[in-house]
Amino acid sequence: MARRPRLNPPSPTGNDWQSWARQLNEYLVRQTDSEIVPEPVLLEHKATREAKASTDGVLMYNPQLGKAEIAVSNEWVPIATDNAVTFTSLILTLVLTDTYQNVPIANVPPILEAGTYQIIINVKATGTGGGAFFQLRMSRSGGGSFEGTENEIGNGETAYVPVALTISSDSPGSLTLEARGNAATISGNEITVTRIGQP
Repeated sequence: MARRPRLNPPSPTGNDWQSWARQLNEYLVRQTDSEIVPEPVLLEHKATREAKASTDGVLMYNPQLGKAEIAVSNEWVPIATDNAVTFTSLILTLVLTDTYQNVPIANVPPILEAGTYQIIINVKATGTGGGAFFQLRMSRSGGGSFEGTENEIGNGETAYVPVALTISSDSPGSLTLEARGNAATISGNEITVTRIGQP
């Protein structure tokens, strides 16, 4: 076990300067030869669910929640890095038109809490004529629409395309998937929703 060094050098007292010099030399040798044992820093832990955070920016793991929390404005805020929602849904075949229409799916996406989400939609697209393309849009009740890019597809070609959308809202809401296009049909099987941040 490391020897704890003396905190202060010896004070020169009395007339015995040789004794003081020896003590000072021993002190300096111990300071350089000894491993410094740091004093533990005590952080204010969250002892109960109602406990307030006294200092902003303190990051701690909460074993009850199974995730990290950060202190913000006297509150403990969980850091969202988990998969909040992951579900598989059968996207039924849809013949696309130039205006957006609801994509029929076998089960309804869940209502999401406020936050920022990464949505990956795996789509099977088939071109049925010249100039074929498709485009997806995710709408959120009470929170706007988030549009993907146009994807071109050749006549008679079938492509499996992952479409990524990032949506953000400061209020809970349900999701609606819409699609538009020309000379194309879409179907698919998987929608993955991952929470990547909180409001």
